[in-house]
Amino acid sequence: MILYEKNFSGVYLDENNEPNLKIVKHSQGDMYHIEIGIYRLTNLDDGKGRADFDVLEFVATDANGNPIEGEITFRNDTAEVTFTHSTWPLLKNGSKFHYVRQREAKADKEKTYLNAVEEYLTDEIRRHYTDGDICIPFYTIIDVDDSNRDDIKVKGDFWVLNYNLVGDTLKCVSGGNYPGQMHIRQSGDCFTVIAFDEVEDGSRFISSAKRIFANKYAKWKKVYSDEKSREKVRAASVAEYVKRHNLKATMYQDYGSKAVRI
Repeated sequence: MILYEKNFSGVYLDENNEPNLKIVKHSQGDMYHIEIGIYRLTNLDDGKGRADFDVLEFVATDANGNPIEGEITFRNDTAEVTFTHSTWPLLKNGSKFHYVRQREAKADKEKTYLNAVEEYLTDEIRRHYTDGDICIPFYTIIDVDDSNRDDIKVKGDFWVLNYNLVGDTLKCVSGGNYPGQMHIRQSGDCFTVIAFDEVEDGSRFISSAKRIFANKYAKWKKVYSDEKSREKVRAASVAEYVKRHNLKATMYQDYGSKAVRI
């Protein structure tokens, strides 16, 4: 079941209209990756924050390599960054900086069943794996039956991958494949996953896949077996995520493999 929680992720503009506050929700819990830029003064690129209602408490590393702490408070589309514990002489305790959320042209688009798919993968399926800084799902939709708004059936080859951002590289730390059929309920413009029929592991893998995908089994099998095409879908999903969140990542990498340029 998806719960639509408050999410502070986004890009925020400073008073010079520069994108100097970037917030990305971790794939698990209430933790965030935070990058703070202060115009012509400094950049804090390794911030880690925890949400507490309308406040993010964070810790980062200052220009001298020492911990620096603060909090970010939110009111509508504005964010106020206050430094509460600083030993860096150019940032005194109590220093405040203001930012306004950047709105994209498509930011207010209606939710579709794909939003529900992505949120289910990041909110539910990723719990099966070791957590990372960032969760980036990707998938290939095999078939959609939307004849019943109370039970929209979405068959697909779904993947969840968790990454840690190390320098400019997204390093994959965990994840896996979850082919199956999601059942989604539509209420107005809200879509919620109410059930997920997963293809079973082991000896029942093929038989359960045939049962779930039915007359679309051959189509799914072709997608499932095509590693080259799957990597293209993954690469596009990573690139879109990095662009949407203005991350400084230029590559992603699996353990024991060469990094792939985004």
